[in-house]
Amino acid sequence: MEKLYGGSGFNGRLFEWNGVDAWTQVAPELAGAGSIWSQIVFNNKLYAGTGSQGKLLRWNDVDAWEEVAPQLGAETSIYSLVIFDGILYGGTFPGGRLFRWNGTNAWEEVAGQLNGQRFIVSLAVFKGKLYGGTEEEIGSTGGLLFEWNGTDAWVEVAPQYAGIGNDIITHTLVVFNDKLYGGMGIDGKLFEWNGTDAWVEVASPLNGQDIIRSILVHNNKLYGGTRLGGRLFEWNNVDAWNQMADQLGTQTVIFSLASFNDKIYGGTYALGKLYEWDGFTEWTEVADQEDGQTAILSLAVYDTVTAPEVISPLFDALYARWAEKLGGRILYNTEADKKAVFPYGVVSLVSAVSELGDFTVDWENCIIQFNLFSKEVTCTDVNLTGALLKDAFHKFDLVIAGSETISLVKEVANLIRVEKVWQYNVSFRILIQ
Repeated sequence: MEKLYGGSGFNGRLFEWNGVDAWTQVAPELAGAGSIWSQIVFNNKLYAGTGSQGKLLRWNDVDAWEEVAPQLGAETSIYSLVIFDGILYGGTFPGGRLFRWNGTNAWEEVAGQLNGQRFIVSLAVFKGKLYGGTEEEIGSTGGLLFEWNGTDAWVEVAPQYAGIGNDIITHTLVVFNDKLYGGMGIDGKLFEWNGTDAWVEVASPLNGQDIIRSILVHNNKLYGGTRLGGRLFEWNNVDAWNQMADQLGTQTVIFSLASFNDKIYGGTYALGKLYEWDGFTEWTEVADQEDGQTAILSLAVYDTVTAPEVISPLFDALYARWAEKLGGRILYNTEADKKAVFPYGVVSLVSAVSELGDFTVDWENCIIQFNLFSKEVTCTDVNLTGALLKDAFHKFDLVIAGSETISLVKEVANLIRVEKVWQYNVSFRILIQ
């Protein structure tokens, strides 16, 4: 069952909402890792970027964080996380770099600092490319938009908005109605990227709110959470914010927003509460501060039922080989998550057993099928993935923990396209060694 999780500042804890009126701690801080600035669900696991020591953490689905990437170089914070082409990326501070996770135990740098920008505070994928929103220093020129060149560098595609002055931060990036938007500080405006080289203002400050600290698309509308008064704004799709919820109590910042069970939730500062929007004009408090934590910096919706711990040693072995040879692309067991991000793969047993993990059957001659999915315009990407898949598994001896060593032999493959989604189906026969 899906649940709502909050990452805390400034002691790096993970909280689970009980669905009624309280947070429950499900992971304490990991060895000085600091604030949980960012969270993301990747390969059916919950990951977090930290505010100290620049770590990537993964939750064990029970009671603890585990480190899956230590600090790289001088980068002490992972402010933002995104999935791009089935791989996990992080935006850093204080060098404004782009990191890529190797899928196992380390970050690797794929873009260095550009134009003195020290923070990559937001990341987004738009029309097949990866973008970062920036901050420099108080009193300096920030609020730029960077595009990754796909190999080793950032490229500036929007400077700071003309005439806005300094102290500007691209706090949030979001794709909405096939356009890229940025929520700004320090004056709470909303900008739309023109697709080439500039920001265009599409909403001015409202009611004295100086930062759009969080942003969310919910039921085909664009919402922003604010600083100075902890309000909820809705964009009118043209040129202005409309206030949908006023400040509740003493909470001055809506640090994070999430859509859960068809409602909007906000994580707050300065008492780390959880708010639920009533759909009309008010916030309602649904979780009070827990154990002195002052902020809920990030929110994530996550379903532990589909996490890797409940699936079989066969899938573990298949996934380890997949991650090694296919660059960390997402692979699901038997059925994809309903919120799966393209491109991704699904692996299943299509003969003899209904799902991976039943060791009571005779494995000889069972068929494993990989289904590769892509929404690219052409089939180039999915064909390339298919070739990598063959190289990875055809006539490869796969060791299954606690059981057999098997060999996989490629049988048949076919490529189809349904509703603008490419699907490449590849089957392998299991032979017992």
